[in-house]
Amino acid sequence: HEYGGRIRYGLKTSDIRQLNPLFSEWLWDNMVLDLIGYEGLVARDPYTMEYVPWVAKSFSIGTYKHAIYGTCTKVVFTLRNDVYFQDGHQLTIEDVYFTYLEAADILHSRGIAPPWWINNVQNILSFSILDPLNFEVLLDVKSIFAIGWIGGNRILPRHIWEPICTGAIAPKSGLPWDPTSFAPDPNLIGSGAWRLDEYVGTDHILLQANKPGSTVDTGISDSNANSQPITSSYGFFRLKPEY
Repeated sequence: HEYGGRIRYGLKTSDIRQLNPLFSEWLWDNMVLDLIGYEGLVARDPYTMEYVPWVAKSFSIGTYKHAIYGTCTKVVFTLRNDVYFQDGHQLTIEDVYFTYLEAADILHSRGIAPPWWINNVQNILSFSILDPLNFEVLLDVKSIFAIGWIGGNRILPRHIWEPICTGAIAPKSGLPWDPTSFAPDPNLIGSGAWRLDEYVGTDHILLQANKPGSTVDTGISDSNANSQPITSSYGFFRLKPEY
């Protein structure tokens, strides 16, 4: 088929340790999570290696003067309005704000370590929502790497991960939700190009394209909850082959 077919490749491991976008540290775990697509505001152009808008429609990098830290980096983002998570919820600035600033604080209040990617967002001094699609991020340092830190960090769906982080009662255990488990969200709802269709430990991982109307049940049974069939109403925002 002109735009179809199957990609098959092997990993240099026999199993996955966690499918947890907060705490997965292992390379192969994150390879799968990145394919599922907890997408970032920017991405690397594979030909020029420059940062290009992704979930953000555009961005501008500048500096500002801070009374204590001196000249620091400022980034203004304009968010796309056509990015949806795989359960049909639109990705908004609230998801970015929760991921960057609130998740770690909530975990800390429960005595749980911060996400493994905390270094990407720990230099954020200010996060100002200018309107529903525009926001400004001020850092406490000046760095050419700043856009990669904050723009490249994965964005979690707030409506799913806020209850997980705060410790809502898990339907399976009847105990507060454990955000450090194998797959706290067994449905693995992201916003990317692929959806986890099947995972058989020590054998294989099967992903399918995130197309509009596609329904997937990951089959994952976590200590907190079991997966359920989820239909992706809108599909991947860059599904067209030229992307």
